[in-house]
Amino acid sequence: NTVLKKLVLEEKDHEVMIKAYDYLDHFLFLHLGKEGIEREQWLVLVLSALRNLPEQKLFKSFDIGNNHDVQSCFRFFREAVAHFQAVARSDDNDSVKEGPRIFFELLVKLLQRDFELWWKHWRKSELSSNRIISYPLLYFLLGGQGAR
Repeated sequence: NTVLKKLVLEEKDHEVMIKAYDYLDHFLFLHLGKEGIEREQWLVLVLSALRNLPEQKLFKSFDIGNNHDVQSCFRFFREAVAHFQAVARSDDNDSVKEGPRIFFELLVKLLQRDFELWWKHWRKSELSSNRIISYPLLYFLLGGQGAR
């Protein structure tokens, strides 16, 4: 959360944003894939970082089956979109707009790659009817089952 929010979304220094982006790009995509860590562990890692919490230690606990935890991801996403829209409408110089733009570039890349891999390896289909029901990252980011 700190790297995503403080060093990309809200950062003013271009070099820091790029280094944080590169780090996240490498770290998250290294672990995303059939040979990486278990999919649920990866989802918990990413979803836990995509929420606002009052204390840093609370990021260690995330239950993908808990509607409150999933809804906190949706609230984070909604606030990030609102921040992006406010910055885009402002008369500030382009350097202020760069953090939200880079944040959403990373997020879209992450969501797209996750969806591709989910579709290929984890979605429930007639051929794989014995698989546990799984959903892409986007499903959870938009609030999961309880989304309104």
